[in-house]
Amino acid sequence: MEYGIPSDVWFPVVTLIIGSVLKGLYDLMADQRVERREKAARLEMRHDAQMLRKTEFQRKTILELQEEVAKLARATGQMNHADSI
Repeated sequence: MEYGIPSDVWFPVVTLIIGSVLKGLYDLMADQRVERREKAARLEMRHDAQMLRKTEFQRKTILELQEEVAKLARATGQMNHADSI
């Protein structure tokens, strides 16, 4: 006379539960990897945009500086011409 549940009944149930738990853990780890990858991509895009804004600001500033230096050179030339007359 057997007093326990036969193994052909409890074994499939136990393996189903273990499989479900392991699948849930694997899905959690996969989601975390995807989230880290997306966060890294967002940070890289933000960094690229910041570098683009910085480069554009420098280019604009240098062009404005070039125009002002040209005005200064013309004014200096005019003052020199006025002093020599």
